[in-house]
Amino acid sequence: MWMTIGVNPNFFSFYGFNLSNVSQSLYYDTRLTLNYIDKMPKLKVIIMSIGYFSFRYQLSKSSEAWREDYYYTYWNIDDPKISYFRIQKHFKFFQYKIATVRDIVIDKFNTDLAPTLQYNGYQMKDMTPGYREISDTSGKYRIDSHHDIMDQKFVPDNFNDIRNLLDVAQKLNVKVIFITPPVYNTYSEYARPDVIAEKDSLINQLCKLYKTKYFNYFTDSRFNISDYRDNDHLNYIGAEKFSKIIDSETLKPIMK
Repeated sequence: MWMTIGVNPNFFSFYGFNLSNVSQSLYYDTRLTLNYIDKMPKLKVIIMSIGYFSFRYQLSKSSEAWREDYYYTYWNIDDPKISYFRIQKHFKFFQYKIATVRDIVIDKFNTDLAPTLQYNGYQMKDMTPGYREISDTSGKYRIDSHHDIMDQKFVPDNFNDIRNLLDVAQKLNVKVIFITPPVYNTYSEYARPDVIAEKDSLINQLCKLYKTKYFNYFTDSRFNISDYRDNDHLNYIGAEKFSKIIDSETLKPIMK
């Protein structure tokens, strides 16, 4: 979910597509990939983002759960925990606020609801002034909001979802690498050691089982405050820097 505005495939030496989205959980990361992996014979590498609390997170249990209706409508991915009879699943107008529906109708259904979305999946947003709002106070508030939605009971399902993807990728000879994106120190300094230890342990297990690699940029000192849009997301300047790092440190060595 951090990768939506944090990774721009334009700066890869190889063709790539950013399939992440805002608040997207591992449940949807894995199912989106599995929907297309066997339809891309030229696919060589999958980069999977594992954030600070990814293993303890489910979109369906967050304040962004309304996004799940879009996955059902546009991607045909269902979460069995969401009732089939939920009206937003079947009627697009009910997925938007009244004001948005009004604007769509006035615009004769020509409204672009994702104007910052690039052809390669990257969402280009000029959020460089956002770093002025970065602080210890806002960083702690941000990570506390993440702690509030975390639940350890989600870990087994998320772990198994990744294993299912790795099993399929292995059969198709597609390599998978794990990456934890950078955050500013106003966020990382409040991270819980037990959550970090659990994440690292689970990824290391996967790396050992599937002979893959993990690249952890969580506290990477190469990023400074001007690279961030807020405490835990890069802006487009940071995204360019991070994408070039991914290219040189992960993709190029793997593609040799």
